Amino acid sequence: LHGFASIWNADPELERERLEVVNFFKYYKISTQVAAHFTNAGYDTLETLATLNTEALVDIENFNNIKWLPGHKVRLQQIFSDVNTKVRIFQQNSAPVNMGYINVPPSRQGAYVMPRAIGSIPPGAANYGGYQQPSIAAPGSPTGYPGYPGFNRGR
Repeated sequence: LHGFASIWNADPELERERLEVVNFFKYYKISTQVAAHFTNAGYDTLETLATLNTEALVDIENFNNIKWLPGHKVRLQQIFSDVNTKVRIFQQNSAPVNMGYINVPPSRQGAYVMPRAIGSIPPGAANYGGYQQPSIAAPGSPTGYPGYPGFNRGR
């Protein structure tokens, strides 16, 4: 059973690296579907992506038995013509992957944050990326609702 469970419970470090690859492609406006073609072919870390060049794109298309749209192919060729620089720019402009939230570049941080599941908002984060935690105070309590005793009217 241990081997079977390991298939279903993927290694968190490998998942983080795959998510980083997906975010790399999203950063350069490439769809997650195209990113999946690279991870399916075994290019599931930024280090392995950095070994590719434009000639390798044909092999990835063939491995996945697909044909990319011409616009996608042009953008991929632009990325992989100088992939090391693109990886470096991505790493400098993006926060580390946090498995609880989708990784977004600093220029868009705070604009939205999508929790993986309900209840995954960090404790003590009353307003995290626009998410407002609901009040759990009972009416009439010191932190109650408007019109109830104890409500802070000075807000």
